[in-house]
Order: sequence, then C-alpha cells, then structure tokens
Amino acid sequence: GFFENDETTDLGTFTVELNSGRVKKVSSSSEVIPYTRFYTPDLAGGITPPSTMASSSENVETTQDKHHVGDEKEKCVEKGEDDFDLEENGWEEEAEEEEWGWDGEKAANELFAKGSKAIEEEQFVHAIHCFDDVLESRVLFYGRLSPMCISTYYKYGRALLYKAREDLVKGTTSRDDTGSSKASCSNVKKGDTRKDLDLAWKMLHIARAISENCPWMPMAKVDTYCALAEVSMEREDIDYSLRARFKALAILEHLVEPDHCRIVVLNFHIFLAFTSASKIGDTLPYAVKVMSLYKSRVRKLRKALEDLLAVKGENAPAAEVGSEELSLDNEIDVLNNIFTALENKLKDLAQALLTPTSEASATIETQSSTGIDLE
Repeated sequence: GFFENDETTDLGTFTVELNSGRVKKVSSSSEVIPYTRFYTPDLAGGITPPSTMASSSENVETTQDKHHVGDEKEKCVEKGEDDFDLEENGWEEEAEEEEWGWDGEKAANELFAKGSKAIEEEQFVHAIHCFDDVLESRVLFYGRLSPMCISTYYKYGRALLYKAREDLVKGTTSRDDTGSSKASCSNVKKGDTRKDLDLAWKMLHIARAISENCPWMPMAKVDTYCALAEVSMEREDIDYSLRARFKALAILEHLVEPDHCRIVVLNFHIFLAFTSASKIGDTLPYAVKVMSLYKSRVRKLRKALEDLLAVKGENAPAAEVGSEELSLDNEIDVLNNIFTALENKLKDLAQALLTPTSEASATIETQSSTGIDLE
C-alpha cells in the first residue's frame, strides 16, 4: 500500500525499479514495513510538461508554473508489448484496465479514440484538443515518463505535424492568390506553423525518451524516430532527419524481413533527404537499394497472391480470401507509388546535373516533396 499524509490506500504491495520507474504488483496484501519515498531524476532532460507548451490552436496562454507534474506521485504500470497494438497505420490501445487501475482511464481511452478518428477525418485541430486533454490526465496520474503515456505523446505529435502541413499548403495557396496587403497575415500563419512543429518535436522527443527505457516496445521506437524525422524535414533540419531515419532503420532491420515494405519506405525517405540536401553521391546508392528492394518485395507479394488463390480455392470463405487479397494488393500499390516517385526524382536529378550549379540546386530543392504519405 501507499502511505502518505497519515492515510493508507489499500492497493497491495509493489516493487519499484528506480532507474526505469516501472512498478510491479507482487501481493494483494498491504501489510508491509513502512518505507521511504525516493526521487528519481527526470529522464527527459528537463523538458517542460506539455501543459506549459502553448500550441497555435490554443487561445489561452499558459505559464511555466502551471501543472508541475513532477510534483505528482509517479504511478507507472508495467506493461508488455502485447498491451500495445502498433501497426503501420496507427497506434491502438487496449481499453482493459488493471484491477487497481485509474478510474479515469476509460474516459481517457474514449477521448483518445475520438482524437484518432479526428486524424483520419483530417480534423486536426479537434484531434489536438483531444490528445492534449488525454495527455494532461494521464501525465497527472501515471507520471510524465510513464510507458502508459507514450502513445498519447506520439499521436499528439502526429496531429500537430499534420496540422502544420495543412497550414503550410493553405499558406502557399494564399500567397499565390493574394496581394501584398495580406503579407503580414501570411507571416503570422508561418509563425503559428513553426510553433506547431516545435511542439510536435517536443512531444515526439518525450515519446522517444520513454521508448529508450521500454525494450519490450521496439516498434514504438521505430514509429517515433520516423515521426521525428518527418517533423525535422518540415523544420528544414535535414541532418537530424537523416540520423532519425538511420536509427529507425537499424532497429527495424532486426524486427522484419529484409525486403519488408517499411524497409523500402525508410530507404526511400533517406533517398529523398539526401536529395533535398543536394548530396548526389549519397543519393544514388539508396536509389539503387530502393529499386532492388522494390523488385524483391513485389515479386514475393505477387507469388503470395497466386499461392493464396491456389491454396484457398473455392473452400475458403469469400470474406477471408478478399481481406488477405486486399491487403496484398494495397501493399503492392504503395510500393508501385514509391517506384514511380523514385523514377520521377531520378529524372529530376539527371536534369539538374545538366544545368548550371545554382539552377541545379534550386531545381532539387523545389522538387523535394513527393506528396506521398508513406509512413
């Protein structure tokens, strides 16, 4: 049990790992010898709580003193890899609560689901508000660096990134269609977008710090590094984007087969980053690698489709065959889009190499975006 301010809460007996902050329930009995509370230094290197980081979507100012979650009691719950379903298209959480869990977790899960749906519907401002509320509640209960908060940090960062991208597209359109009288509005919008990107980077950085101490969640670390790389590209920090991609690739290569679709995607984005940096010597090897992985993966997927139809035949339920076939077809479509984008980029590079140096750099930079969201 926990003893504080002359009151005892009968939750049972727990062991605590001070370095990781993980808590494990070892007994339902609370008859234990009184103990001393310990303080574990913040693992995130002094990052301020999320409630002190104002997003452009918020109309109220917050102070650095508001919601100092470091003063709250840490209540980390040890969860294994099975407690998180980290798929390529998103993060999903189980709604099941621990016997001694937080009563507000059900409401937080429902709000988390609303935020995820808002992202799918491209209602990014609503998603940001949802994840901000969920994060504030979970941080106050579990602790800022609890594994129970990692998916919320991740989704919050993603929502901010998507909103910033949307604002950038709208800002570009506005500059093309309006006169100089609205130039100041454009500058304000760019400032708001920068704030969203900075906050997205901070949210994802905290998620990365948590994942470093959660070896049972390797895919969470991969997803977080990929998201950080995307935010860094939008912030024009190509060097950090490349480092994050390389770290994600190094982890992923130990988790999936060599020609897995996500391996192809990561190598393609590394190719794009080198292209944006005008590092032609580093770009071409990754172009060759993407082509090789593409051919290997598509060949394997087409063979799997043939085997599926041959083995299942008429005896398999139509829904089962249709679902598996659709999944294989979708992956082939994604890979074909990557290959088409790669061919177009190589044509751009070839054209750029035939132009004067200054013009080549401008051509590469202006054509660095593919418009394909592959992560």
